[in-house]
Amino acid sequence: MDKNKIINIAIIVIFVATAVFFVRFMLSGPEDGWVCQDGQWIKHGQPGESMPAQPCSGETEKIIVQLFYNNRNFGSGFDCQKAAGVRREIENSSQPEKETLRLMLLGPSQAEKDRGYFSNLPADLQVLSLQVKNNLAIIDFNQAPWSKTDSSCRALGAFSQIEETLKQFSSVNQVQILVNGQKF
Repeated sequence: MDKNKIINIAIIVIFVATAVFFVRFMLSGPEDGWVCQDGQWIKHGQPGESMPAQPCSGETEKIIVQLFYNNRNFGSGFDCQKAAGVRREIENSSQPEKETLRLMLLGPSQAEKDRGYFSNLPADLQVLSLQVKNNLAIIDFNQAPWSKTDSSCRALGAFSQIEETLKQFSSVNQVQILVNGQKF
């Protein structure tokens, strides 16, 4: 065999081995985890986490949550820190706090706005992470939630929206806000 043939064969073998590795480990999904099969959770390998709490059928349980906003119609005794809840239905999950916060950041619906509800939070506010440990919700935002408010009253309203939305869950008693990973 000449030297070029050997090099070409070696390149082909390396290419095929790389393709097999890529398909096996990159596209096949997690090796160790929980798989939903016939409406039951089946252990696949040695999962690092416990079995998911939510049902594994195509249908998930729904829960009612409240998204908290301020309201212009609270009367002459308007309290900056007072937020009122509007109801939403979400799929129950292992972390409903995250989905509820995501929905609250979208702002009130048009019908709710017509009833006086408004948000003090910036439209471009994003949650970088949310962790709940020992009844403390730690939220990391991309900017200060009150960074675009024009008064201390509206800043209090912004914090109240976040705090009340999360404290409706028994898993949360306190809220800590981070901005890009830094305590604020």
